[in-house]
Formats: sequence, C-alpha cells, structure tokens
Amino acid sequence: ATLRPESSVELNKLVDFLKKNNTLKIEIGGHTDTRGDNKENLTLSQNRATAVVDYLVGKGIDATRLSAKGYGESAVKITDAEIAKLATEKEKEAAHQENRRTEYKIVK
Repeated sequence: ATLRPESSVELNKLVDFLKKNNTLKIEIGGHTDTRGDNKENLTLSQNRATAVVDYLVGKGIDATRLSAKGYGESAVKITDAEIAKLATEKEKEAAHQENRRTEYKIVK
C-alpha cells in the first residue's frame, strides 16, 4: 500500500485536476491481483486507496471531497485464465501488476 515515487507524477495531475474542478467529489478505488487471501486482499486494496487519499489531502485537497474504497480482487483487469495463457513468467507478472492498482471515479 506504499506509494511508489513514480506514482507522484500521475497523482500530481489528479491534484491539478481537482484544484481546477473544486466542486468534484471522487472515489479512489484500490485493487489487487487474485493471489493471496481474499480478506487480506480487501485490506490491502483499502490501504492502497487510503494511501492515495492521504497523498491528495497532503497536497491540499479537502478530505470531504474524497472517499477510499477497497475492492480487493473483485474487479481484475486481466483474469487468471488470461494470465495463464501468457508465454513467459515476465508477462504473467506484468499482468498481475496491472491488476494491482488504484483508480478514481467522479461521484459528484
């Protein structure tokens, strides 16, 4: 759930967007891959989302405009069946990484 240094580039774009659109409210959704325990993945995804919210608040975005929701492994971008068809372990790991993400959606 720790933000990577390279994440700040995209997160700062979100900060700018939210400052320009200061009435919008967003939900930060955290996601995991399907490996590991379902309950632990829900906790991890919630922690991912919360870390992003904390970052945004630290950059001056009002916390009342933000919510964090952990989705665990319920909304993967690439299914295990699709991952199993990939040729190399490197490709498979990249696919799992794509499932481990945070996204935002405008809620109001």
